[in-house]
Amino acid sequence: MLVEEGSFNPFGAIMDTGGAIQWVAADSGEEFPASQVSIDILTNTFKEMAASGDVRAATICYDALAVPPGKTVKVDAIGFALEHRSGESVTALIPYIRGENKDVDCGDLFTVERSPPFFEIR
Repeated sequence: MLVEEGSFNPFGAIMDTGGAIQWVAADSGEEFPASQVSIDILTNTFKEMAASGDVRAATICYDALAVPPGKTVKVDAIGFALEHRSGESVTALIPYIRGENKDVDCGDLFTVERSPPFFEIR
């Protein structure tokens, strides 16, 4: 989607307790919801799934702006809010630049610690 459309709507994935991966999409009822609306829906969905005890890990992938290490200016990045039921939680970011031919040149992945919103810390 990033190469073809230039952006993408946030989406998620979960790993159940058996290790199976499921893709998760947000449905606000709007054709083109704001990204934050989709992120909020996914966050609330993952909180409910985590409370049921059937989820081992969850992530939300979104188009972001971030300041890479050693830089001072925000750049486009693909963001992954990753969380495990153990309480580990990071945001992984991959900076990118779109070329003239719609190609995407990705930079080095970096991570930032974050508070775990999906799982209650036990």
